[in-house]
Amino acid sequence: MPFQDWDHPQKIEFNWRKTTSIPSSINFLLKIRDIIGEPEAVGYTDFEFRIFGSASWLTLSGDFTTGTYYPISTTGMTGNISLQPTSLINTFNSSQKYASYILQVTGKSPEDITNGTRTILSFSLLNIYLNVYAYEQPILTPYLLPFTHYHQTLVPDFQEMNVDAIGSWGIFLPGTSDRYEVNVISGDLLVEVLTIYGSTTKKISGNGSGVFEIRPSQVYLDSLTVGSFSDVISFGFNPDWYNFISNLTIDILEPIDILATPAALSFYAIKTILEAPIQALNIQALYDFTLEFPIWAVPSVTSGVVGSNDIDVGVVPSDAIDAGTYTGNIIVSYDNGNGIQQFLIPITYIVDGFIILPYSTTEFNFTLDNKFVSFYSDLENTFFDMLMNIKVFDFFTGLETIFIIPLKIVLLRNRQKENIGLKIHRVMKRILELDFSSQKIYKTCEVDITVEEKDLETKEVQRDFTLEKVKFIAGISPKSIIDGMAILSIYDGPTRVLVDSIQTINLLIKAGSYVVQIIVNNTMSMTYSVSGQDYNVIMDQIDFSSLEIKPGDVIEYRLYTTLVNYLSKTFYVFPDNVESLRVVWEDEYKLISSLQFTGDYKVISDFDIRTFKKYKDLVEIVENIKTDKEIKLSLNTGFILKSEQILVESLVRSRRAWLVLENQNIELIPQTKSMINIDSSRELNSYNLEFIINRTSNEEIYNF
Repeated sequence: MPFQDWDHPQKIEFNWRKTTSIPSSINFLLKIRDIIGEPEAVGYTDFEFRIFGSASWLTLSGDFTTGTYYPISTTGMTGNISLQPTSLINTFNSSQKYASYILQVTGKSPEDITNGTRTILSFSLLNIYLNVYAYEQPILTPYLLPFTHYHQTLVPDFQEMNVDAIGSWGIFLPGTSDRYEVNVISGDLLVEVLTIYGSTTKKISGNGSGVFEIRPSQVYLDSLTVGSFSDVISFGFNPDWYNFISNLTIDILEPIDILATPAALSFYAIKTILEAPIQALNIQALYDFTLEFPIWAVPSVTSGVVGSNDIDVGVVPSDAIDAGTYTGNIIVSYDNGNGIQQFLIPITYIVDGFIILPYSTTEFNFTLDNKFVSFYSDLENTFFDMLMNIKVFDFFTGLETIFIIPLKIVLLRNRQKENIGLKIHRVMKRILELDFSSQKIYKTCEVDITVEEKDLETKEVQRDFTLEKVKFIAGISPKSIIDGMAILSIYDGPTRVLVDSIQTINLLIKAGSYVVQIIVNNTMSMTYSVSGQDYNVIMDQIDFSSLEIKPGDVIEYRLYTTLVNYLSKTFYVFPDNVESLRVVWEDEYKLISSLQFTGDYKVISDFDIRTFKKYKDLVEIVENIKTDKEIKLSLNTGFILKSEQILVESLVRSRRAWLVLENQNIELIPQTKSMINIDSSRELNSYNLEFIINRTSNEEIYNF
């Protein structure tokens, strides 16, 4: 069953003339947004719907009322709503009143259950307006009537105007009598041409309510140049008082041979479950034309004539073709006197199978993206068996390991969603030991997916689906991906470095060789190449001591994905401090990120002494049974860029880190419990971080 979003009128308007009967109620169907099984509902239970709000002059009734919680136990929840103004409107003067209702879907998290609260998971606004008019005042709607016209083409379609009046009234149209064309639709209306001061003008008059249609004439439009124009309607109910309303606008555009509305068509279907509806296409043409459609499109006509042409376009049923994305063009052919011309209208038809995978089969996918595989079925009493064959590779060596993960998917109202990215992330390999000498990091994870829909009782396979070699990279999608390549880092802003820093840059690249440029203060300093071949994730390093730089310099790292496109990373050179320690850690991509710490540091030994009391010669003495030691490292980052807080938090969240010294790498376990992210009393930013040192032996002592 397809997902249901909020669906209700965006604006409801009551027009009421004082002393007349209260307006009739307005009724509509309210569709409530599906929440069960959706990503934002993860971790929540006890879902309910509520309408919140009130207005003294308005009553809301129907299947739902205000202030009541309605349990949500299924998808596709709907109800009928009725809005009725109350007698209180009799006290209003001529004005406009406004009321709104908030439509809420709520749920309870474990914390909500403890606190007795609810969390709003989705909401929508229902806006209601009451327009109050004097008893004798006629009402002309709509207030604004826009026309769009392509110069030297046929006139646009008529548009309707409604007059709500008690007694007689009159409308004088601007300009001469041939400026606008008018037809009466309903009511006791009269259209006449009057001569006033030697010039003809057109007047519409009536007694009571009525409807007429209006449009600019061909003569008037042909007299205009390209641009925007407006006219004022003179409207009133007696010769002494008129309400001047500027509500006719005309936009004259440059003429074109063919104008298609909409400019492109897009159809969507789920095989055997949801069919794509027919869509309307309008073609304004200066010449007669013929139409050619893709084989999977179903048009109502295949030719058209000068002027406006309304065409219905559909597509073949979803079960008649394979699942996939079909693209093509509607070809409009015509002769404008210079030979046969063609105008293209893009058309797309997306046919999803009973399985919808949000992952690309040609580009790299990321395990931590918030994406879900969607399952649909038009069959009763079925479930899905999913089998993932996951091929992962060791860092640096490329040693292959295969994991097989089975999943059973139970449907709720014939649909369900499942996130598989996190499951893939958990089995992907991690760095065992630091190795800065190897540029190649790891090969792309490859996942083969097999899905079978089975009968719930007999377990017989009803249909199946297979997708091979879907490529995954650990982490979330980088903010910038160019030509399928990226710098893999949670932080894409400028980074602070020192003149002797060493900085790692993790790259996602395609097979081939790519140019790298190091630019110092907008001047080329170094160029070289990197290559991936069978390794798509590689590590590049910049040794800033090899560059002729000084504090205050700006350094840009560029990786060219093509001759003109490139990925970029910026570094700011800060002054040296008394201390300088390099810390690296396993980041969100399971790769190595680094940060130079220039503040104070402390090495602290915490001892846990276990003793035993006994008596010797009637005297109580204490013996030391065992002494355990835990070594802690306290580091201050030194002053860093404010935006680098993202990097610091990445380090704090990491499971593993290392202090990189000249002859050894000391393993650290981040232990920072809290950070001051914003402090208005500080002008500069620095952070104190805590670590536990994993020793290589119990007797080891650190002095660096």
